[in-house]
Amino acid sequence: MKANVSSRVAAFIIDYFVFSLISSVVLSLMSGKNGVVFIFLAILVLYVFYFSATEYAFGCTLGKFICGIRVVKIDGGEVSFLQALSRRFFDCIDFMGGGLVAFILVMVSRDKQRVGDMVAKTYVINKDTEKILMQSVKNIVRE
Repeated sequence: MKANVSSRVAAFIIDYFVFSLISSVVLSLMSGKNGVVFIFLAILVLYVFYFSATEYAFGCTLGKFICGIRVVKIDGGEVSFLQALSRRFFDCIDFMGGGLVAFILVMVSRDKQRVGDMVAKTYVINKDTEKILMQSVKNIVRE
């Protein structure tokens, strides 16, 4: 089952709280030593790394883990790093209006996907769904 909008919003809030804490530490360590452009680029790299690397390595960020959801390919497999990265590149569209674009798309799209999911060919699912899919695959293989 695809993750509902409330799970995704809760994960979003947790992840951005975590990211804000990490960014604050980075900013405090870098303040006074580097220019604004360098600090901005460092935060941008940290942003892309946190979300892309964790979704690639674990299938979820800390927020998604806490909320019991994860990112998978359309076929149910684990996302590639390129897919995780592609999801991030479209955040600028998805989070327009404070995330309104993503919120509306997840609410109305058939597969509960935001722009980043559509482009990367991914779904955000409940972790229970993954267990059901794996059991179905095992049953098919046995037959």
